[in-house]
Amino acid sequence: MQTYVRNIVLWLFVFAFAQCAFGQYIYWANASADTIGRANLDGSSPNQSFISGCTGPFGVAINTQYIYWTNNDTNTIGRANLDGSSANQSFISGCNGPAGVAINAQYIYWANHIGDTIGRANLDGSNASQSFISGCDMPHGVAINTQYIYWANYGNITIGRALLDGASPVQAFITGCTGPVFPALPYIPTYIELLDFHGEAKEDYVLVTWETAAELANAGFQIWRSESKDGEYAQITGLLIPSQGGSTWGARYEYLDFSIVPGKVYWYKLEDVDFHGNRTFRGPVQVQK
Repeated sequence: MQTYVRNIVLWLFVFAFAQCAFGQYIYWANASADTIGRANLDGSSPNQSFISGCTGPFGVAINTQYIYWTNNDTNTIGRANLDGSSANQSFISGCNGPAGVAINAQYIYWANHIGDTIGRANLDGSNASQSFISGCDMPHGVAINTQYIYWANYGNITIGRALLDGASPVQAFITGCTGPVFPALPYIPTYIELLDFHGEAKEDYVLVTWETAAELANAGFQIWRSESKDGEYAQITGLLIPSQGGSTWGARYEYLDFSIVPGKVYWYKLEDVDFHGNRTFRGPVQVQK
């Protein structure tokens, strides 16, 4: 099986190139050299051993904080900071021939080409499910957008599709392929048209409100707070506040901050998170309690 997998190195390289050419760099998996490569977007300063110690890496995915890759030979998912530091080759273990990885603001998805499944875990690696979607046929590569997950069934030469929660899987969503591997979707950056963002001191809390006119590819929001404008901000929201707007309409939101001390000045920032995990901060706004 390993010999078979090595034969798709060229296809994998093309996939990594297509999926990760955003931000400042392009990243790719060198399956035969057991490394992750990186270069500037203009192709200059290539580093073929940007991350070493991988084991048959097949597929890479990045967000604003981390780079993820699949280690096909040791059945793991690796992760490192975007600068290549703190590499963890066994960030997620227990995979079954992982080949291809994709991420959004909440989850990481991968194809288990030996196990005939699609796996999923939280972005921190917790709650890993190796059989999130079953019934695949040698899946190679996954791609996601705001609604669906797609994968290539190399065995029965089809493209599969399911909802992002794994529901309604269709293994033959597209037929008539010829050795399909590593599907790709266009990257759509987030766009938020923010109409208003402010905070208001109430009797025993601060009311933070914001309103949008449009939200494109937005997963949701987080609120951050500091005691000085240029100081260190801490996230005070727990779960992501889900987006209620769309590409042609907006929504109004509010958050009640009860963890305040009377007499203090607070500064708040609004963070929007897109479906690829990219984050944009708005503000800050000042509130005197």
